Amino acid sequence: MYKPVTVGQAMTRKFECIDLARTVNQALQLLKEKGAEFCVVVTGSLEPSTILTAEQLENFSAKDQSLATLKAEMPTAIVVPSNHTMDLVVSALGDCLSQDPRIPGIVVVDDKTIAGVVPREIVAAHKVTFENSAVRRGANLAGDPVTSARVYECPLKDYQTTVVIYNRFDPPRCPNDNTVLIRKR
Repeated sequence: MYKPVTVGQAMTRKFECIDLARTVNQALQLLKEKGAEFCVVVTGSLEPSTILTAEQLENFSAKDQSLATLKAEMPTAIVVPSNHTMDLVVSALGDCLSQDPRIPGIVVVDDKTIAGVVPREIVAAHKVTFENSAVRRGANLAGDPVTSARVYECPLKDYQTTVVIYNRFDPPRCPNDNTVLIRKR
């Protein structure tokens, strides 16, 4: 019998929340001290801004810029509630993760508190399992959540992407000309 895995069950707790005001080297040092694998960069109100691995921080350590400056070069954190199933995450976000290698994982929240991170490797492994399962072939289970993903496209019609969670403060943009994407009807 198929039993879906929740995001909360798949996540790791090897992360540290680090404020945007810190520098790259301060963040890297804190990760090493705590033995953490992921740096969840947070705003002053503890909202996830972006997520980085220690390896990504090492690549930026020569500049030792603030995390706020680095945020402009990194994608916005993908945030998912801990009670969502991995099937839902894979169906809604799997392509997004595979298209942008800069995204090291998904930030997991439990009642508006950052609870952990699902590494991209775990999402990729679950995606393979999910795509080969009976659930993917149309045997949907009663009570399965319905994805609210929407397709957004460039006004010039040269790019389109699926957006699950729309952030009005950081709307999706076309990588070709940086224009804000419009919801496709």
